[in-house]
This record gives sequence, C-alpha cells and structure tokens, in this order.
Amino acid sequence: MSIKPDLKPIPIPWSGRWRRVRFQLLPLVVFAAAVAGVTHLWQDDRGTAIAQGEVDSIFSEVASPETGSLAEILVERFGWVEEGEVVGRVLVSPPEVVTASLAVLMAEIELARLGWIDPVLDQQRNLLQRESLQHDYLAERTALALARVRLPQAERELERAARLFERNMIPENEYDRARVEVELLQAETENRRGLVETMEQSLQRLRPGSEAGDESADALRATLALQKERLTLLEAELRPLVLRSPIAGMVTDIHRQNGELIRAGEPVLTVRSPRAGSVTAYLRQPLRAEPEVGMAVEIVSRRGDGARVNARIAAVGPQMQELPTVLHRPWFRGMETGLPIRVDVTGELSLLPGEVVDVQLR
Repeated sequence: MSIKPDLKPIPIPWSGRWRRVRFQLLPLVVFAAAVAGVTHLWQDDRGTAIAQGEVDSIFSEVASPETGSLAEILVERFGWVEEGEVVGRVLVSPPEVVTASLAVLMAEIELARLGWIDPVLDQQRNLLQRESLQHDYLAERTALALARVRLPQAERELERAARLFERNMIPENEYDRARVEVELLQAETENRRGLVETMEQSLQRLRPGSEAGDESADALRATLALQKERLTLLEAELRPLVLRSPIAGMVTDIHRQNGELIRAGEPVLTVRSPRAGSVTAYLRQPLRAEPEVGMAVEIVSRRGDGARVNARIAAVGPQMQELPTVLHRPWFRGMETGLPIRVDVTGELSLLPGEVVDVQLR
C-alpha cells in the first residue's frame, strides 16, 4: 500500500494572474468595444447626410459701356468703395479728334458770320444784333470746349514733369513751363466760362424782331440751330464716361491701367463684398437623403473651433454637376459629381467668401 503525498497547489502570484488577464481577456474586451464603436459610428454616419460646400462670393466687375481710352482710375487695389462711388473715367473720343472737330465748327461759325451779317433794314437790326451775339456765343462756347480739352492734357503733363523734376531728370525751367501752361489754361477756362454765362443772359434779354417773310433770317436761324446742336454733341463727346461701383466692397483686382484702350463690356476692375450671403454645397453619390427646399441643415465650420449655425435649404439643383476644384478629394482621381444645393446663411457664424464648410442635413 502506497502512501500518497499530501501536495498542496502552488499559489499563483497576482502578477501572473494579471498577465493572464492582460494577454487573454483584455484583447477580447478591446476587440468587442472596437466592433461596437465602429458599428455605432457607421449607423450614425448612415443616418446623417453631409455635403461639402463653399461660401459664395458676392462680386461685381466694373466695365465701360463704350469703347474708349481709360482716362484715370480713382481707386487702389484692396481699397474700400461704396455703392455708386466713382471709380474711374473713360474718354470715348480721343482729345485730338474732339479738338479738330471743334476747330472745324469754329471756322464754320466764323464763315456764317461773314456770310450772313449785313444790316440793310432797320426793322431787322434787333434780329441781326441778336444773331450776331448768338454767333459770338457759339464761338465762345467752342473756345471754352477747346480749353477744357487742353486743360486735362496739360495737368497730366504737369504731373509727369513734377515726378521727373523730383528725380532731377528735367531742368527747373521745363517744369515751370508746364506749370505756367496749366495756370494759363485754368485762367482761360474760367474767363471764357464767365463770358459764356454773360452772353447767355444777354441772349435771354434780346427779343427777335419781325421775321415774317424773311427767308434770309430763316436760313440764318436754321444754320445757327444746326451749329448749336453740333456743338452740344461735341461737348457730350468731350465729357468722359463715369464708371461707378455697383456694390459696396473691396477692390480686389485692377485689370487695366490709365491710358490703355478698353473695349465696350471689358472689365476694368473687380469689387468683392466681404459679406457671406449663401453657401453652395454638393451631395456626393450615393445620396443618403433627399434634400428639399426649406429643409433644416447645419453649417459646420472647418476652423479649429468647429463653430456651427442652423440654416435652411433655399434651392436644390436639377441634376448632378461637377464639383469645384476646391472640393475635390486629394486621393480621388477622376471627375467628382454631386447634387448642388444652396443654403442661405441666417445665423451669426462668421464666414469668409470662398471658405470651405460642411453642411449636415437633418
């Protein structure tokens, strides 16, 4: 008969037990938790449709309605302009052409004076005096228009001479000559303007005499009326076209410089508003929701704070469209399409035009 030894189980230290839990049980727990988390996120993602969008930029391009020469740009890049503010001027007719036309008109007025003024009847003396004064009035208006054509040219020449004189590139007498020319033209313009106003008042005080049956007076009056209309047309061509900003914003681009020839409808500068009015977003395929006008959405900023704002869909596109380049996924090769929707920004979320945001459909 053998005697069995009394063997006691060897106690397992707590470190060994923890090692067993760590290597056998803990991986199972972590795996189960990961599966549960992924399942939850997948179900949550399937329930929320997310679209990527870009904040729309409100901008306007200022263009000339007629072909001409850009006389001056009154704004600088990144400068602020108000709605309706004058940003530039365009000369439709070259100053040389207008000057030549005015000179021809002045010669015609002088020719009409020499050919028609012949006071032979006392009853026509008042008429002839009035017509003579009207001849002088038209001649002075023509001379005033000539001076107004030459004055801007002289002022630009003075600005050029001043810049060259500051750099010691021209002598002082040449700069003084340009300055005196501007002062003389300014004085001539002012004097002729006053004379034209005085002659207008004199013409209003004079009344024409008896003109019944006087064919010469009728022909003279018709000639003066034609010359007056031609002078009015030349004065209109002399005035530059004024370019105004249609919106308030910042001048982001200047496409043309002073003195360049521009065509009708060609943009001269671009004005952009810093205000964000709406967001154009695109839902990629497959569509996880059917967007409708009035549907509540949430705009999520991609900045560090992840700010959110509630909004509503204002319009839904009729078909799939190609996404803008800024919304392309970098790892995706090929053309990406999506259903466009427009979302009006109604909250206080500060967004910059052109900023990329996420739009979550509820």
